[in-house]
Amino acid sequence: MQELTDAQRQMLRDYKDLLSVMSEGFDYLNTDYNEEAHLHTVRVFKDLLAAFEQLNNCHQQMLVIFSEEELLIDLLDEFKEIIKDFSECFEATSDEEKKELVTRKVIPAFESWKIQMEEFISPYISH
Repeated sequence: MQELTDAQRQMLRDYKDLLSVMSEGFDYLNTDYNEEAHLHTVRVFKDLLAAFEQLNNCHQQMLVIFSEEELLIDLLDEFKEIIKDFSECFEATSDEEKKELVTRKVIPAFESWKIQMEEFISPYISH
């Protein structure tokens, strides 16, 4: 296993924490997505979009750190597909269509990917 610096380990810990926060955001959209909470819903969508951007920034650093890890390349390709699916929500014409995309497509894909990514980084941050 590759030896990481303290700063790299901290980045991976922060990354893992962000994944958990994103799951909470998706849980909110999955359970509380409704007309009355529209402003909250819009805010959660924007927060998730910003979180995806933060993850993407970390991915650039992770590619440098783990340049020889084929699994990471596969996970980052999956991530791109999740982003593509999530971006479809912004093109949806109704709240019902957005909710359908999020609950049936984005959340299951994200949660499956998140588990794999956590398994990938956990050995590096468990010290």
